[in-house]
This record gives sequence, C-alpha cells and structure tokens, in this order.
Amino acid sequence: MNPSTREEYAQRVCSTCKQRKKGCDKKLPICGYCAKRGLPCNYHDNDSAILLGPPPSKNGVVGMSLPAWKRQHLSKAQGTPSFVTSLLQISPFAGTPSLTGGHSVINEAVYQHVHSTYESLGLTFYENTKRFLQNFQTWLPIIIPDRLYQAIAAAECRTPSADLSILLLSICLITTMPQDGISMRATGPAALYVLAKMLYAQVQAIIQASTFLTQAGLIISAYEYASSQLDSAYVSIGACARMGQIIGIDKAGTRLADGHVDAESRLEAMEQWNLWWSIIILERYIMLEMPPCRYKYITATYPNFNSKRPSDFICEDDPDAKYDEIRCLPTSGRSFRRQAQAIYILDQTLQIINSPATTLEQRLLELAKIDEKLQDDLMQLMEERSFAYGLRCGAAATVIRSLYLLHQAIIAHSTTLAPIATREQWQRRSEAALDTTSKMMMDVAEHHLNYLFRHGVDSLHFCCGCNLRVAIQYIQHRCHDSYAEDVVFVKGLEKLTLLERAFRERWGSPRDRST
Repeated sequence: MNPSTREEYAQRVCSTCKQRKKGCDKKLPICGYCAKRGLPCNYHDNDSAILLGPPPSKNGVVGMSLPAWKRQHLSKAQGTPSFVTSLLQISPFAGTPSLTGGHSVINEAVYQHVHSTYESLGLTFYENTKRFLQNFQTWLPIIIPDRLYQAIAAAECRTPSADLSILLLSICLITTMPQDGISMRATGPAALYVLAKMLYAQVQAIIQASTFLTQAGLIISAYEYASSQLDSAYVSIGACARMGQIIGIDKAGTRLADGHVDAESRLEAMEQWNLWWSIIILERYIMLEMPPCRYKYITATYPNFNSKRPSDFICEDDPDAKYDEIRCLPTSGRSFRRQAQAIYILDQTLQIINSPATTLEQRLLELAKIDEKLQDDLMQLMEERSFAYGLRCGAAATVIRSLYLLHQAIIAHSTTLAPIATREQWQRRSEAALDTTSKMMMDVAEHHLNYLFRHGVDSLHFCCGCNLRVAIQYIQHRCHDSYAEDVVFVKGLEKLTLLERAFRERWGSPRDRST
C-alpha cells in the first residue's frame, strides 16, 4: 500500500463520539462520524490533544469553524457564502502531537488542505513550482530548484512534512492569478491568503523552525507587501528574520567559506545564504513604505562587508527532465549580488539622510558622493539592456529608488541653506537628476508594457510597484503646470499609469477585492 494513503487509527475514541455516545472508527486525522457531519474531531491521549477539522472537500479547502457573526461578516465581504463554508473552516490543531504517529498526524492534516487547494485550482506541484521559478525567483532566488523538485518527488511516496506543505501553499498563493481555478470565490487570492496565514501560524506553533518554513514566511510577507498590507508584511518579515536567526541561516556565509564541506552541505548553505539576503532586501523594501521612525527597528542585519556574497541560480530548460522542470545551477551571482550591493547603498543613503550627527553641509556632500556611485551603477545596468525576464531589474529598481530618496532629500535639506545661489544650485542639480531618473522609469515602463503582453504581469518584480508610484507622483508634482505641454512627460505618464494599474489590479489588496 502506498504510505501516503495508509490509514492510521487513534488509540481512543474521539471526544465528540464519546459525548454523543456514537460509534467511533478512530480514523486519523478525523473519524468517519465527525467527517460526515463536519464536526470537530478531538482525540485525547495522556491529557494532550490535537484538534483536527473536517478533511478537505473537492469543492474547496475545509477548516476552522468560525462564530456565526464572523461567518456572516465574511460572507457579506466576499459576496458569497462559499468563501466561508468551503474554505475558511479550518479547525486548529493545538497542543503537542501526542497521538500515535506523532508528527505524521500533523503532516497528514496540513497536506490534505494543501493538496485539496491545488486540486481546486486544477494545478500540480510541479506546474506551480515552475511558474514560481520563472517569476518570483528571478527577483529573490530563495530556492535551489533541484532540491525542491526532489522534495516534491519524495512526496509522491510518502506524506510530505508540514513545513514543505506550507511552502507549497505559499507558492500557490504567490502564483495564483485572480482568474485561475474553477471556483475562485472559494479558492481566490483573498481566501488562499487567509488559509496560508492560518495554517502557517498553526504549523509554526507546533514544529521547530526550518528552512522550508522560513522560505514560506518570506513568500507570504512578499505577498502582503505586493498587496499593500504593509503592517502585516512588517510583522511577517520580522518574524521570518527571527526564525532565520534561530536556524542559523544568517551564518550560512561562514559555512560557504569553508572549503571542507561536502557538495550537498554547500548547496544547502548557498540556499540559506540567499534566503537571508532575500530577507534583508524584502525588509528594506517594506520599510521604505512605512513611517521613517520604524527604519531603526530593522531585524535582518547585514553580514560582514567582506563575507561571501549571495548567488543566482541560472535557469536552463532541460528537455530531458522527467517533469519538464527548469534546471538551475548556482553561479557567481552577478544579478542577485548586484541587488544585494544596491540595497546596501540604499541603507547608506537613508542613514545619511536621517543622521542627526552631521551638519547640513556635510550631509549634502556625503549624499553627492553616493549620488555619483548610484549614477555610475545605473548607467552600467541600463547599458547592459538585460531587462528581459527581470534580470538586473531588482538591482536597477533599488538604485532608482535610492536616487529618488537621495535627491528629494537634497531638495528638502537645501531649502535652509543661507546663500540663495548655493541653494538654487543644489536644487537645480537634483531636479535635473530626478527628471532624468523619471525618464528612465518611462523607458522601463514602455519596455515592461510590451513584455507583459507576452509574459504576464507576474514577470514584474514586486519592488517595481513602489517605483512606479513614486515616479507618477514626482511627475505630477514636478510638472503640475507645464507637463500637459510636454509630449514626452504626457506619454511617459500614461505608460507609467498603465503599468502601475496592471500591477495594482494583479495584486491590489485582498481587502480591496472584498468591497
């Protein structure tokens, strides 16, 4: 018998059958009586228990029972009762796994929810993973694909661990388009987000921190960032960073520098090191859209400047692959390394802008030095013309964001300079730089609009959404009186607005979709 389909039984009857004096077949994770009637199934063993909900149905993912007032509220918000009845009824499993089989009970319960979600959407683990690697992974390469494919292949023979199931659910969340699936009101992005958050929190409370769980946490945080749930993203990425520190991924660079580690351990360290750098990058982007006072509460700290840099996983189509996956090999990491270097300069820029220890003149001179470095980096990135499929896009987006912050700060600070001529010189220089940066954003928008028609909006990195809004706001403010007469800015603003709208319609906010 296939291990993944082998039935397991509890040692005692469940509390529901005991209270109602019904015959209990003791099946795990839920007995037949409770499953048929949608009742919570609670098995007791040595005064500890796991509360497991009804198994997933073919029409959605079934789970936690909610109060009547909450079900009514959510039904009105979603415009359909199926949102609650078929997806948001996930019974929490609390306490320490003490049933026969230990964590296998938790693994099976979580896997049932995740597998049912994929079935509802008509997707497979391999298909969705490939979509993830072709889009999100080009921005933050947090997974070595071969390692994930091997884990998925192993899941064909046995129930996967709960943390792997949560990772697969988070991948489903980040790749599911609003039009995907048969019953989107039951398994749409908003519902998937709630499901992922609830299962993630429950699994995190039961099992030890792991790389899979940290990867899932980062993906969920990225989804929250893209969908403008900044407070949630701020909390999620902070917890993700703490989890990473617990399992030591912030020290993975040290293992990479050790020439005596075996090949498998080196791949694991490389994946964890990329994951830590991805946490650093995502946390900075989230912070940029939060109140400035929060920036001092950064959780993911930079490694030593001379430590090992992160790597890319360059993807090549492998026609001989069993599952038609993308085969990815680690390289020296120019693209992701560029992004890591760019985020480091972004941090320097913000430290100077917010530094109370320097005089205004010193601050402006330091910002001017960073400006030269940023301009050189951006010119090199633009000359490479490697925007196809997002390569270099993360680094270029970070440099552009730094330029906006830097020159807007220069304009604001220079207003207090005493000599009017000096003040105007600083302001004119920064206004010219902002105009040039905005025109670059117009070119990028034109390229991406053409690209999106062929590859979809998911090929646009999440960090670009913020830059689009900043560019639109700057052009509208800077050229309020004259931009209507400037054909370049008029057309550029239209392209920026179209691209920003496509990004917003793709991600938006789950709360926005419920109204």
